[in-house]
Amino acid sequence: LDGSRVRADLAGLAIGDYTLTATLRRKDTGATILQTTFPISIIDIPAVDRTGHRPLNTLVTEVLAATVKADPAAQAFTFTNPRLGWVFIALNTTRTATGPSATLDGEELLLQDVGSALEAFRELAPGEHRLAIAGNTAEAALVVRAIPEIFNYPPCTNSYVRENGSYGWDFMKEHILPAVTTLNGGSLPGEALTEAKARGLKWLANFNVAPVDDPDGLRERLEKHAGMTDPRYDGCTSDELFFGRTSIDHYTKALWTARNPEARLIYTWIVGKPAIPSLHTDFMAAAMNASRGRGRLLFEAYCHPQPDQAAAEAYLDSMVTETMRRFSAFFPNAAAGTGIIFGNFNQIPIISLEHNPAVDFKVFLDMQVNLIANRPEFQGLATTGYWGTYYGDEEMVRWSFKLMRHYAVEGRKDMLSDQYGFRYNPGFVANPDFAEGLAGWTAEPAAPEAIRAGTIPGFGKSSQGRWGGGAAGDTVCIMARQADRPNRLTQTATGLEVGKAYCLQFVTADRKDLAAKTYNPRHYGIDAELDGADILPDRGFVHVDRRNQGRYEHNTDVAKIALNRIIFRARTPTVTLTFTDARAQAGEELLLNFVQLKPYLE
Repeated sequence: LDGSRVRADLAGLAIGDYTLTATLRRKDTGATILQTTFPISIIDIPAVDRTGHRPLNTLVTEVLAATVKADPAAQAFTFTNPRLGWVFIALNTTRTATGPSATLDGEELLLQDVGSALEAFRELAPGEHRLAIAGNTAEAALVVRAIPEIFNYPPCTNSYVRENGSYGWDFMKEHILPAVTTLNGGSLPGEALTEAKARGLKWLANFNVAPVDDPDGLRERLEKHAGMTDPRYDGCTSDELFFGRTSIDHYTKALWTARNPEARLIYTWIVGKPAIPSLHTDFMAAAMNASRGRGRLLFEAYCHPQPDQAAAEAYLDSMVTETMRRFSAFFPNAAAGTGIIFGNFNQIPIISLEHNPAVDFKVFLDMQVNLIANRPEFQGLATTGYWGTYYGDEEMVRWSFKLMRHYAVEGRKDMLSDQYGFRYNPGFVANPDFAEGLAGWTAEPAAPEAIRAGTIPGFGKSSQGRWGGGAAGDTVCIMARQADRPNRLTQTATGLEVGKAYCLQFVTADRKDLAAKTYNPRHYGIDAELDGADILPDRGFVHVDRRNQGRYEHNTDVAKIALNRIIFRARTPTVTLTFTDARAQAGEELLLNFVQLKPYLE
């Protein structure tokens, strides 16, 4: 007995799998009060020589940096992997007809052409590994880095906003696969599965744990799930558990007793922070010790933007860093079994964390990944990545994995946003959600009160899909179309960079449809005019939400919106935005909000 912990001395046991039985008895009578069993494994952890290892940030360590000579003969290199986990291998050269080729621990290593380098991701055991390069015709730099597992949910699944284009395998190869190791859910059609396996990637099915009311029934469903039986998968993710619900104990019991003879990966999605020592430590132990110690607890770090960068930093400390502190307080070395999974879903009207148009969500997401790459609380973090890629717009998806490449592959510490000139608050449009009435705007109403500010409770949440934003999106500008002439609403944006691409987004809807809950989706008659801008028509769109049913119950049986997106190149540092209802029918009362202007990632 060590304080409040009971320690079992297992010295002398041979390497292998065992069942550990723990019994609590009364000291005076010997009567059994409690008895439980746990599956355990005795493993050999090799000594790792860290000489030459160079930490780049809290996520990435360089374990080899060498020069490959211009020599077609095989050249051998050794490196040590500090833990069971992923490595990134890169050879700074291009492929020719004769090579180069590579082997890792005697087996062929498929190198992918990525820009001017040949690269690979592999999950390796801890200890020493041998890498050989043959057929090299020009001197090249070789690097190997120990990196976290990089997670993406889901692969090859298109956005509900079809105007974003395909998120299929070709898109993934260009924008996602240079910074991902593990795929969850979705699909891998055609040759995608074969190619993913050749790349060494993992694919996990998604297991719906509900209802979590019967440990035995839950265990049986888990054991029969495709992630545990289908040869295409490497395991599954259990979706989802909550620290705030006592039913978490049913899952704990199911996980301890589940049969997993192939040691397939079982990852567990979790919401909230641990608070109850016995209940939550047991759960964390079960989740992280699953799959012979390869289980993961995936924290849903779906962060909501704050009004300014200082407030965002304080929020992220509470939302993300404090969660990691609590994990570590409840479970020793928790980072080694934890995944911090961020939300990259920003797609109005489906589901969007980007509920403040005054904030460039690209920078806010950058702050999140930068946090875990720099704060010591995340040292040795096992996994990071995203949930919700198919709910992100095409720009956000591309940016998301540029961030993973920057921090989790290259090991950078600096903000990627700084390289692009992105700012948390771009500041181009004042009062973009009309929360302050018409302040900052110049109104030219066709009649008295034909342009006015208003509030429509629930509009942002129900019709626009602003997730977790409270009343964000409920304030609007109302344009009542007159028979004789249209209304005009104007604001001048300053400080733009000539030649740079920008994205203007805005939401339109019909006030009368909202009041009557009328389903009449259409391209509403509010348009934007931009003076001082060259429109890039192939990148913009108007998406009309025609769904009869939304993602959640509160998104169903509500009036629909149109999301308008205009991509333009600034011709002058000043661009005048004018909204007009010239296309509207007389008597229509149309709504405008979420007027967002931000730099666009080309």
